[in-house]
Amino acid sequence: MFADLGISFPLFAAPRAEAVGFSERSNCGICGAAGKAAFASRAEHHDVAACFDCLRAGRAWIAKDTEIGGVSAYSAARGWTDAVGIRRSEIERQGFRAIAHEVEPDSPEWSRAVVPTADLEELIRTPDFLTWQGCRWLFCCRRPMVYVGVWKEPEFEERGGADPAAFFQTVIEGCPAFEWGRHAPLSGAGGPYVFRCQVCGRHRGYIDMP
Repeated sequence: MFADLGISFPLFAAPRAEAVGFSERSNCGICGAAGKAAFASRAEHHDVAACFDCLRAGRAWIAKDTEIGGVSAYSAARGWTDAVGIRRSEIERQGFRAIAHEVEPDSPEWSRAVVPTADLEELIRTPDFLTWQGCRWLFCCRRPMVYVGVWKEPEFEERGGADPAAFFQTVIEGCPAFEWGRHAPLSGAGGPYVFRCQVCGRHRGYIDMP
């Protein structure tokens, strides 16, 4: 965990081995500090290795893909997502107000989600997690969720009690019914990448494929 290094991220509670672009000891390309934990980030218009302090202070940022649209430093400062390809209905289903996306006038159903700047800035000051197809941050109770890591059969069995298959279906939305132990929903899949809600404690997640 990042806590072992004396650092922490409110939205990343997974093992630090799951973080993208993380180096335990590197030189910060912003403040020049040597031998610090650093993260592959963006600053101005170039890629940079940013130390924890610079990343958390907003001197660097990590773009995010979320289920309600992309987040950049530009969009975070304005309190909206870059929601190219995200339909208004998807945004409103998560409880957010949707506004028109002027970039694609031929796709009027595409919209931006209006999200508090503080939540979007927290996202772009948080590492991405390793996936096959690119990480996608989930929301619950109108807040970005906390990434808790990849779960496999033991984690679902520990938390699912007598019916881990039913619990699996509540976490991985859209998963068809199956019999635990006879059907392998995790076979050949990446993840499941699991999140916990900051507000209600619910778990959500998704699977991707190579």
